[in-house]
Amino acid sequence: MIKKLIVIAALFVANACSDNAPHHNETQAKDEQSAKPDTRVTANAATTQGISKMKILIRDFQADPAKADFATLQAQLDSEFNTILQKCTMKGADHDQLHHFLVPVQEMIKGISHHDTTYAGDQVAKLSRHLETYDSIFR
Repeated sequence: MIKKLIVIAALFVANACSDNAPHHNETQAKDEQSAKPDTRVTANAATTQGISKMKILIRDFQADPAKADFATLQAQLDSEFNTILQKCTMKGADHDQLHHFLVPVQEMIKGISHHDTTYAGDQVAKLSRHLETYDSIFR
């Protein structure tokens, strides 16, 4: 009888420990995530502001398709893009990372002025998706 009680008690304790283990692991995983250093690249304020303005231009453009004027959008985006280039103060590896991010932006902006509105619309959508990745790469 005592052996049965010891076995039941041992099973109870083992089961209780295994129930708590996932909670401990979840907490530990959250702590490890918050302890990880921010590996995003530091961008200058003018770059971040320019990207934000581009996102707003695209969002507003997409919000009212009836007023969709690809040539105007392309000119506005191109202006913001040039402002980013003019005000860039970044150096070294951070600058190189920004360069890798901006090269496709320039190509997509050029594509918005395409005579085929379906293609131009695709470029707007593609650019929007690309710009949304900015905050995961830069801080």
